[in-house]
Amino acid sequence: MQNREGFRIIAKRGAVCFDTTQYMREVNDLYQISYQQFLTLFDTAIVHSESSAVMASLGYTQPADSRILQAKKPFDWMTDEQFHNLQVLANHFEWFQEVFERMPRDGREAQWRLLCDSEMPETVTLPDKLGDKKLFKPMQRLCVVRAVRSDRLMQASTSLFINQVLGKK
Repeated sequence: MQNREGFRIIAKRGAVCFDTTQYMREVNDLYQISYQQFLTLFDTAIVHSESSAVMASLGYTQPADSRILQAKKPFDWMTDEQFHNLQVLANHFEWFQEVFERMPRDGREAQWRLLCDSEMPETVTLPDKLGDKKLFKPMQRLCVVRAVRSDRLMQASTSLFINQVLGKK
């Protein structure tokens, strides 16, 4: 019975992933993907899943970085969701680990607060050199904005990713 419940999580993730690929096709026909591409995308989503039950049911274990998982929320004004999303980024992506660890140090609070509280976070200079186009790719910068302001994902994806990578037309 427990195993069956574990697979419900996988099924839900698969359904969300499939729906997203279908909606992307409605945005533009170029976003059509093959079944093989979808399976690769699905496998990646499972590997980067936060749920250890899903990971265990697939037989995959990833050593967690205990420093990151045990970190305390550095700023009182930051929501739990924002901090959790930043933790997930740091836990799964090496490029964000050092930035995450430096976040509470050296007067970076004002930079992070500006990003989190801004009306248009996609136009704000990202903290700790994350906005440097030579050091970080547009998708990485988009992931940071999405982590702290998921309500602005569409606007951020347009300005931080689509216009820069694909062009304005």
